[in-house]
Amino acid sequence: PPLVHSGVSIVSGLAYGVDSAAHRTTLAHQGITHAVLGSGVADKYITPTTHHSLAKDIIDKGGSVLSEYPPFTEASRYTFPERNRIIAALSKATLIVEAGEKSGSLITAQCALDIGRDVCSVPHPINTPHGIGPNTLIKQGAHSITSAADILTLLDVPQGGEVRQRGTPTTPLEQSIYQLLQTEARHIDEIILQTPNPSGENIMSIITIMEMRGLLRHTGNMMYISI
Repeated sequence: PPLVHSGVSIVSGLAYGVDSAAHRTTLAHQGITHAVLGSGVADKYITPTTHHSLAKDIIDKGGSVLSEYPPFTEASRYTFPERNRIIAALSKATLIVEAGEKSGSLITAQCALDIGRDVCSVPHPINTPHGIGPNTLIKQGAHSITSAADILTLLDVPQGGEVRQRGTPTTPLEQSIYQLLQTEARHIDEIILQTPNPSGENIMSIITIMEMRGLLRHTGNMMYISI
């Protein structure tokens, strides 16, 4: 709750355990959370199937359910590890709460390290099987987290209910999109056509990230406006 009350958005994977607990806790405290799937986003393919209602709640309450796969893609042993790099990329810091010696969570941690993001771990007693991963990460230099305040300090987020300032565009491409949408909402197709993009980056991905950071708002029907 302290993270949510301080305006931190939570990104996770809609899986059983810590993932779903993070999503549900965020929603229960009127926060924003985002789920990255290891499958397509069609109802029949969202995994686990028992989390269909959770996925809908996330969307209904202002969050998002994302996937790099076509809508009717089934999850597999390969798609889950692949999606972890997206979770890491969307997050300023990755928190590992539980992880065995070989765990998908450790893949996410490595992805975060690869792109220069902070990795945090919750310390465990030395004889706890699901604490092997977090304890190993701490030995390797991950931030040891024992309270929400530790994360807020790491992210330089004001505590105690202060209002967090909105982010700002961080690249020329983001600045172009932000300026284009300052006066009126525009459709994604129009945004793509009117945005200089010599590097060939995926505009839709950039817009999604900007929306998560509070720079843009989706007004419906693939229309976006700057906030």
